[in-house]
Amino acid sequence: MTARRVFVTDDPFLPLNADKPWHERGLWPASWITLAGTQPLFVAAFRKQFTLERAATVRIHLSADQRYQLYVDGACIGQGPKRGAPNLWFYESYELALDAGTHVIVSRASGIGANTRHRRR
Repeated sequence: MTARRVFVTDDPFLPLNADKPWHERGLWPASWITLAGTQPLFVAAFRKQFTLERAATVRIHLSADQRYQLYVDGACIGQGPKRGAPNLWFYESYELALDAGTHVIVSRASGIGANTRHRRR
């Protein structure tokens, strides 16, 4: 497995949004993961195990409210996001070159505040 942070210069979801009104074209189809009963200060781990039938390179986009550490198959490959503001939110993109077989992606997120939530793609 190899992993590297990549810089995205073009909207990867533009083809999905091409027929939408101009004010919806920059929206990405992302989902927030929220923890029920979260304390003001917390650390949580989100884990996804999957199996590939053949080698593949996948790109993921990741952010968190407040911070995350990203692990792939037990190796820490990144952390973030950069500091932002509610109307200026940052994310990081990673390319993962994965061999055939079973893999585990873990995001360890930490937050402060009752409305903390996490974004994944």
